[in-house]
Amino acid sequence: MPGNRQTPTVRLRRLAAELRSLRLSSGLTRDEVVDRTGINVATLYRIEHGRVRPQTRTLRTLLGLYRVDEPRQAELVALPHDALRWRKSSHSSASGQCVEVAYLGSYVAVRDSKNPAR
Repeated sequence: MPGNRQTPTVRLRRLAAELRSLRLSSGLTRDEVVDRTGINVATLYRIEHGRVRPQTRTLRTLLGLYRVDEPRQAELVALPHDALRWRKSSHSSASGQCVEVAYLGSYVAVRDSKNPAR
């Protein structure tokens, strides 16, 4: 259902952009990555667009293929986990609204279920 899609977090967007950049810097197409790793092409697309949080082993596979050094790998692997560190939802029964607050390090996001674009 389109209304139930979660908005990618800032850190997930950052990871997605980094992965796309690393793939392109490696001179690889998505199809080449799929052939070399066995990752489904739709999954790779969703990871590179911040639509899903990749599993650690999938992320490590991609970073290894892109020849990312270990300290940088550790930093990138931590991003999706840090993004989920603290989430809190509160519901207002009077208005039927659900306001979601997510603490993302130095960034706080608030999403209103009645006005998701806000």
